[in-house]
Amino acid sequence: QSPPVTAAHSGMASVVGRVLNCRGLPNKDLFNKEDPYVVMEYYDEHGEKRGEARSAVKSKCGQNPDFNGDEAVFNFADARLGGFVRFTVWDKDLGPDDWMGQATVPVSVVPFQETTFTFSLGASRRKRLLLKKTPNGTITVTMSVHNHHNWL
Repeated sequence: QSPPVTAAHSGMASVVGRVLNCRGLPNKDLFNKEDPYVVMEYYDEHGEKRGEARSAVKSKCGQNPDFNGDEAVFNFADARLGGFVRFTVWDKDLGPDDWMGQATVPVSVVPFQETTFTFSLGASRRKRLLLKKTPNGTITVTMSVHNHHNWL
């Protein structure tokens, strides 16, 4: 099987997709289940934020939320090859929200055909038992590049 065709040309396009789920998120709430949501951001090749979308808050769903329909969609127009999409998972709280994990995806690896990816959300910022950092879980998304008529 040949590898998918990716955004391998310079120019602009739209990066579109949606978050399907998160699995194995860290336990952030002592007495309640987590209320996770995802912030999806597009940054250009210079690291400047050019777009943002937010998912619905999945109240009391815990460490394995599923996002259905249009609860977590994104469409970043005028994306460039050197840019990237960042997915940051947060736990909604009464006070400041808790950071749960993050994944960054270069536009250059996103195919033209809609594809499902599962990305690591990294490791905890604090060391736990036995001085090891624990995983922050995973995020599963579908995404693709839609080229503009003059992109290629």
